[in-house]
Amino acid sequence: MRLVKWVSVSLVVLFALQVAAIAKEGARSWQIHNRLRLEYDDNIRTEMDGQEDSSFKVIEEVEALLNANMENTFISLRLRPSFVWWDDRPEDQSDVHVDLDFILNQRFNPRTSLSVKDGLRRAELPSLEDDARGTLRMDNDYTYNTLNALGMYKISPQTRVELEGRHILLRYDENAVADTEDFDILVGGASVRHQFAPDTVLGAEARYETISYDSALDRDSDTIHLGGSVEQTFSPNLLGNARAGWQRKEFDAGTTDSTDAPYGDVTMSFIPSPQTRMTVGASYSFFESSVTPFLNQNRARFHAAIAHDLTAKIALYLSAGYIMSEYDGQETPETAGTVTDGNEDVKQLSARVTYKVNRSNWLEASWQYTDFESDLAGREDYERNRFGLGWKVQL
Repeated sequence: MRLVKWVSVSLVVLFALQVAAIAKEGARSWQIHNRLRLEYDDNIRTEMDGQEDSSFKVIEEVEALLNANMENTFISLRLRPSFVWWDDRPEDQSDVHVDLDFILNQRFNPRTSLSVKDGLRRAELPSLEDDARGTLRMDNDYTYNTLNALGMYKISPQTRVELEGRHILLRYDENAVADTEDFDILVGGASVRHQFAPDTVLGAEARYETISYDSALDRDSDTIHLGGSVEQTFSPNLLGNARAGWQRKEFDAGTTDSTDAPYGDVTMSFIPSPQTRMTVGASYSFFESSVTPFLNQNRARFHAAIAHDLTAKIALYLSAGYIMSEYDGQETPETAGTVTDGNEDVKQLSARVTYKVNRSNWLEASWQYTDFESDLAGREDYERNRFGLGWKVQL
């Protein structure tokens, strides 16, 4: 394992040097950033009150971006490897993480276009709450990949049809975890969008989703979503969009055959001045379960963020999130026996201040707070604070 880790670090360094060499030759399509951070984590294993272990850590992160913008084609490749060294984590003092993102936008003609996006995450002993989907992961090395394809056809200048496909994959390294938590999600959907008025777009959508778990317990399910959407420009400074409809999930081997409920999400973006940007949103829907043996979770999520330029050099970023998850004991495999209902709540706060030293250098200070509460068997409540100081440079 250590050999693989140091080989990975060596490849990261070689890649950074190679890209830097290309950048110095004047290839404007390349961007390279290096970010060095010192962070203090007061609960590195996300343990309950009174059992926390803390540690300082050093994070070295290289981000390389390549953009190719042609007449009808746009291609973007982003590689972000990072190396983490822990001051006080006896079981393993270092981790290597790799993020790789790919984007392809292709316009075939004025009416038809295709967009393909792929995001790969490879993490060692990751922070449980860092996943962008808000799902708590097991404390184990994993590979996570999401592939999206969206085809669009304009029936008229006001109306377009969209066909979408998505594949999400999660694979853990250790068999004991993989045997219960690995999954694949396949999604297919179609929607119609119509420019009803200069500031209003209305839509209708249908989506089918299937989840397959690599588990001895049959946790597989299929979900259908039917609904509508609206996108509204209230003013040049206020934008909003909303989706709502009905969802039905059928279980392959659940104590209950199926469940159904409304779903919806709304997001508002407000730009009161060139220096300030604000976003708020809320959503409710079925979601894949991150807790065995449950087949489903009913999840409500609320989030808000603000970015404000205090001066030409100093910027402030604040965000808050709250996730409420409900687990129904009837939405479990028949072979699991009697399972009690449960709830989990996750509260997250973060703040970051950046100072632009010059065109190529930024300094930053950050804080992240997580409060996790659960009444499910085998899950422990915890609180976690992370404080960081960093330096970002554009090479």
